[in-house]
Amino acid sequence: MEWMFKEDHLLEHRCMESVKIPAKYPNWVPVIVEKVLGSQIIDTDKWKYLVPSDNPVVQFTWIIRERIQLSSEKAIFLFSLHEGEGKDENRFLYVAYNGDNTFGF
Repeated sequence: MEWMFKEDHLLEHRCMESVKIPAKYPNWVPVIVEKVLGSQIIDTDKWKYLVPSDNPVVQFTWIIRERIQLSSEKAIFLFSLHEGEGKDENRFLYVAYNGDNTFGF
């Protein structure tokens, strides 16, 4: 997947930012969230999230649903590689989301 965040922000800038975050928030994970290209779901107004390392995925999914004001008729799906492979060279965890109609409408 191609990430708009990577295209809009130089690697050096992303690396500098990712070094500061663990120093200030040692038990938090920096996450970049983007919509899957071609998805009919709404774009989020925020790309960067700081998530507690013990935060359940279901809670993070709820946060994304609230940010994009997704109706209850639609389901949301988060995609990422596991932490060891999903983290980029800049130490951000990249997560893509997509939605679908729950009832097939």
